Amino acid sequence: MIRTAALLLLAASACHDPHETTAPSASQPTLSASAPDSSEAPTASLKPKKQRDPDDGLTGIGEGAGRLPPDDPAHRPVLESVVRKGATDVSGRLPPEVINRIVRHNFGRFRLCYQAALSREPKLEAKLATTFVIDVSGAVRAATSTGDTSDKVLLSCVQHTFYGLSFPQPEGGTVKVTYRFELAPPPFAFTIEGKPSAAVEKAELLMALDAAGYKLVDVDDAPKSGNAPKSADARAVQRFKVAKAGVTLSLTFDPTGSLLGDAYAALKNRAVFLEDGNWFLAVEGDKALAQAMIDAIHKKLPLP
Repeated sequence: MIRTAALLLLAASACHDPHETTAPSASQPTLSASAPDSSEAPTASLKPKKQRDPDDGLTGIGEGAGRLPPDDPAHRPVLESVVRKGATDVSGRLPPEVINRIVRHNFGRFRLCYQAALSREPKLEAKLATTFVIDVSGAVRAATSTGDTSDKVLLSCVQHTFYGLSFPQPEGGTVKVTYRFELAPPPFAFTIEGKPSAAVEKAELLMALDAAGYKLVDVDDAPKSGNAPKSADARAVQRFKVAKAGVTLSLTFDPTGSLLGDAYAALKNRAVFLEDGNWFLAVEGDKALAQAMIDAIHKKLPLP
């Protein structure tokens, strides 16, 4: 009997996989590399945090789209387009101030429609009117948007945005509303050669410099290490030198916000600059003379 038990024990030992781990007891911690059970949410701490690409500059429209964090010293100011309320006509038992408050609270959604339209036509301005019906549940139906623009995509976007709004349940049936607002590009803070800052290109800039007595002496549009524009067009960031009375100043001109964050921040620290939204001009050299040059070529305008 004892011999038979011994033989069985030897057989069990021979079949045991030496690489097989024994299950831990309840008092031991369990370390498992196996995939988590599909019924449980993955543990966030097990996943390494994705680091922001240092070349992640300003590349998009809308809040947070490709922008540097607001607390980043290289954060670039971005002027928002203007959405201005017009007259509102209300037929039914729902206070106009309630309707106005809810629509105004959603101006950001209408602004996204308009920002997309500006990418198609940068100087587009429009006056729009949307007539819609608020049913007994507070939902919007029968919305129709019209305006003094031929951009049908913009009108459709605004119309569908109204369909997404929700209002309090009106008393005594449906409510018919005509809501009007005006859309305008971002305001500009100055002009050069009579043009708003956002529309000023190198040609107007050189004309203004020439009129102020500065002569172009050197052009270098090739991107420098660390200063390369995110755009595929290297000429988006332009560098050149001008001279007046024997003094040379170096200019970096970035009219479209293509300069990467680190290079942008470094220029702001060491140069005298003129800026409006994505439009940026940095002047390096004698700071007093650089400031005098900037003062000579632009005309300040009051922002609305």
